[in-house]
Amino acid sequence: MEESYYDDEGMTIKELFTTIFKHFKLLVIVFVIIVAISLIYIVLKSPTYEVTTTVAVDSITNLQTFTSPKSTPKVLTQELEYLITTDTVVGALERLDLNSYVGKKGATYANYLTDPKKIESLKNSIKSEHKKDTNLVVLKFKHTNKLFLFDFIEALTKTFNEKILQLANQSLANSRKDINRNLTVATEALELYTNRYEALMKQFQLDSTLKNLSTEETSFLFLQNPEQVAISSQISSLYTLIIKYKSDLELLDYYLGQSKTAVQVVDEAKLVSEAGDLNKKLILAVAILLGGALGLLATLVAELVSDSINDKQVLAKVVGKESTIIGIIPLAKSGDKSKFEVLENKESLATASYNTLGGVLLHYGDKNVFTISSLTKRDNNSYTVANLGLSLLDKKEKVLILSLSKGDDIYKNLKDKAILQPYKENLSLKESDNLEKITVITSNNESKVVNQKGFKKFIEDVKSLYDVILIDAPSYSNTSELITVSSITEGLILNIKSYSSSKKTLLSLVETFKLINIPILGLIYNNQFGKGK
Repeated sequence: MEESYYDDEGMTIKELFTTIFKHFKLLVIVFVIIVAISLIYIVLKSPTYEVTTTVAVDSITNLQTFTSPKSTPKVLTQELEYLITTDTVVGALERLDLNSYVGKKGATYANYLTDPKKIESLKNSIKSEHKKDTNLVVLKFKHTNKLFLFDFIEALTKTFNEKILQLANQSLANSRKDINRNLTVATEALELYTNRYEALMKQFQLDSTLKNLSTEETSFLFLQNPEQVAISSQISSLYTLIIKYKSDLELLDYYLGQSKTAVQVVDEAKLVSEAGDLNKKLILAVAILLGGALGLLATLVAELVSDSINDKQVLAKVVGKESTIIGIIPLAKSGDKSKFEVLENKESLATASYNTLGGVLLHYGDKNVFTISSLTKRDNNSYTVANLGLSLLDKKEKVLILSLSKGDDIYKNLKDKAILQPYKENLSLKESDNLEKITVITSNNESKVVNQKGFKKFIEDVKSLYDVILIDAPSYSNTSELITVSSITEGLILNIKSYSSSKKTLLSLVETFKLINIPILGLIYNNQFGKGK
C-alpha cells in the first residue's frame, strides 16, 4: 500500500497559495519557458494563408451532349477527382514563372516541378467544397506565399477547365469516329440493297415481257412482290439513318467548332484572412494561459514529489492527529550565521519564539524532563536545545541539559553561560542555586550512557534538583537509543528542521512510536537557519 502523507481534507486556498509562493521560482521558470517557446514559434513560423474562389463546373456528360438540351449538373464527383491529379497540378505550375517566387530561405520555387514531395504537398493543400444541388464549387488553397497563392489558384482553375474540356472533346472525337463508321456501313448497305432492287426490277420486267403483260400489270405485280417490299423497306431505313448520321456529323462539327468553358469563375479569389493562420495575439494569449497553468501544475507536482518539510502546513498534515506543533521558530536575524540566537539577538522573532516555547515547557503539566530529538544528525538539534536552555535561563529557571547527540562542542561554545560536566556512572549532582549558568552533562558515547543501568535512576534523581531538564537525544537514525531515552521520559519532542527533514522519515518515526506506544509530546518547526545553501 502506498504511503500517504496527507489526510482526506484536501488542500485549502491558503495552502494552495503557500505552495505557489514556496515554488514561485519554478512557476516563473515554467511560465517563461512556455512564453519563450511561443515567441520563438511566432518569429520562426511563416503564416499560412488561405485563398478561396467559387467556380461553376459543367459536367463531362453535359459537355459531351450536342444533340439534346443540357441540365444543371448536381453530381460532380468524377470532375472533382481531376482537380487534384498530378497532371492538373503540374499543368498549373507550368503556367507560372516559378523562378519569380522566392521562399523564406531565399530559394526560388523552380524545384516545384521536379520535386514529388512538393507536388504532393500542393495536392494536399487543395480542397474543394461542392454546394448541394448546384454546379457551384468552392476551391480552397493554402500556402505561405501570398503572391504564389493567388497566381496558383488562377492557374489551377484554368488548367482544371482545360482538363475537363480535353476529356469531353476526346469523348466527342470518339463519337465522331463512331458516327462516321456507322455512316460508312449504312452507305455501303444502301448501295448493296439498291443494286439488289435494280436487279430484281430487271428480272421482273423480263418475265413480264415473256408473259405479254402490260406495263400497268407489270407494275402492280412488282409492287406486290414480297422480296421487293422487304428491299424497299431496308432502303428506306438506310436512307433515314444516313440522313441522321450526316445531320449528327454537321451538329457535332459545329459544336466542336464552338468555344466552350467547363469551369467558369463566379467569385474571384480572395484571402480568408490577411493575417493568415498565425494569429500572434491568440498564440501569445494561449501561451500565457498555458504557461501559467503548467507553472501552477509544476508547483503542485513539485510539492507532491518533494520529500522535504518546508512549511508548518506540510508538517501538520504529515503527522495528522498523532501530535501537535508546540513551537515555530522563524528565520534568525542573521540567518544561518546565527547559532545562539537567544544570546546574539534578544529582540528577534526567533528569540521571542524560543521564549514562548520555553513557557510552554514550564507549564506542561507536572513534567519537567523533556527528550528533544531530530530526524537526522544534520538537523542542528543541539543548537535548538541550547537556545531553548538559554531562553529558560533568562526566565531565572534552573536548567540541566544532558547531551546525548555528540553536540558537546556546541555546548562548549556557550562558555560562561554553561557549566560542562562529563557523564560517568553513578554521577551524583547536588542542588544548585546558580541561575546564571546552564548545567550541561556531556557524553562522548550516547549508546554507552543510555544503556547503563544507572541512567534511569540518574534521571529520577536530578528531576527534583532542576526546574527543567532537556535531554539532547540521539537522532532517529539511532533508533534504539532514541526509543530508550523517550521511554524513560515518557515521550518525545521532535525538532523538525525546515527544508531538511524528510516526510518519509517523519512518517516512519510517527508510526514506530505509535506502535510502541510512546507519545510524541509536540513538534517544533524550526526555520532558524532558513533554507541554507
